[in-house]
Amino acid sequence: MSSGEVNFYTVKAKALSGSNYREVYRSAMVIYGLIKRQTKRRPYIRSTYFDKQKVYFDYF
Repeated sequence: MSSGEVNFYTVKAKALSGSNYREVYRSAMVIYGLIKRQTKRRPYIRSTYFDKQKVYFDYF
């Protein structure tokens, strides 16, 4: 990879928009609530950045 090349990762979710932290946090918590309701276990995603390791949302 050359120094001017930038890699982007594709995701299924749209970018969260907002003019401040409070607006973005509300949207993020709605999405987190949907994920949390789908499982009885601890919700997590597989990270693209860390060799597909699990990233837990407990500290979101």
